[in-house]
Amino acid sequence: MALFERSFFSQLHGLRIVSRRLAQGRLFGEARGLRTGRAGEFADHRRYVPGDDFRSIDWPAYGRLRKPFVKLSESREERPVTLALDASASMRFGQPPRWDYARRLAAALAFVALDSRERVTILRFAERPEALMPSLHGSGKFRELCGRLESASLSGRGSVSNCLAFLPAFCPGRGLIIVISDFLDSREAGRALSTLAGTRHEIILLHLFTPWEAMPELPGDWELEDMETGETVPVDGGDTAMAAYRGRFRALSEKLRSLALRRGMHYVMASTGVPEATRVRGLLNSL
Repeated sequence: MALFERSFFSQLHGLRIVSRRLAQGRLFGEARGLRTGRAGEFADHRRYVPGDDFRSIDWPAYGRLRKPFVKLSESREERPVTLALDASASMRFGQPPRWDYARRLAAALAFVALDSRERVTILRFAERPEALMPSLHGSGKFRELCGRLESASLSGRGSVSNCLAFLPAFCPGRGLIIVISDFLDSREAGRALSTLAGTRHEIILLHLFTPWEAMPELPGDWELEDMETGETVPVDGGDTAMAAYRGRFRALSEKLRSLALRRGMHYVMASTGVPEATRVRGLLNSL
C-alpha cells in the first residue's frame, strides 16, 4: 500500500484552511515588525522625523496634506522548520508501523509550514542525524518532499540522546525543531535536551506510541524480540505483569514530559491511532 494515498491529500486540503487561521503566531508564527522603507508590504504612515530616509517619504500624501509622512512597511523574519524523524528499527513496530505514521505526520506538518511560507528541512536519525534533502521553500515543493519521505528507509539500532545532541549543528540560527520519535532509548535524554535548550530554537517533542503499547493484551506466556538488537525476553501476560508494564509506560511519558517542560520545551504524546491531519490540527490549537 502506498504511503501517501489520495485520502491523505484530501485531509491536507482541509488542514490548509485551519492552518492559515491558526498558524500565525502559534506553531509556525512569523516574527513581524514595522519599519520605514520600501521592503515588505505597506502597513501604515507616521510623521517624518529628522533622520528618516528621504526615500521613504510618501510624496503624494505630502502633496495633499503639505506635511511629510513616511511609509511603514511590515517586515517578516523567516522561522525555518526542522522535522527530525527517528529512523531506528523500533519505529517498524505497530499497525500501521510507527515509521509510516511518522513520515505522514512529518508531511502534514511540512505542508502547513510550506503553506505558511517557512523553509523546511527533513532529517532522519538513528545513530547520527542526516538530511533527507536540501531545505525546501514554497508549497510547490510539497510533492518532492513527499517523494523523499516515501523513499526514506529505517536503520538499525539508534540513540535518541546522541542525535538530539547533534541536532543544533544541522539547525543554525533561530527556528522551530520538531522531533518525532518513540523515545524508547532516551536514558541520557536530559543532557541532550539541555544542549538543545541552550539554542534559540523552539522545540517540540512528539512522542509516538501505538494504541496497543498503551494497553497491551498478551494472554499467556510470550517471548518478545527487540527490533533493534534481536534479543528476546520471556514475558508473562498475566494481570500483575501487565499492570507493571503500564506503570513503566506511564513513567517513561512523565519523565520525558518533565525533562521537556523544565527546559521550556513542548511535549506531546501522539497515538498512531489518531489521523495525522487531526494530530496537526490539535497541535495548532494547543500551542
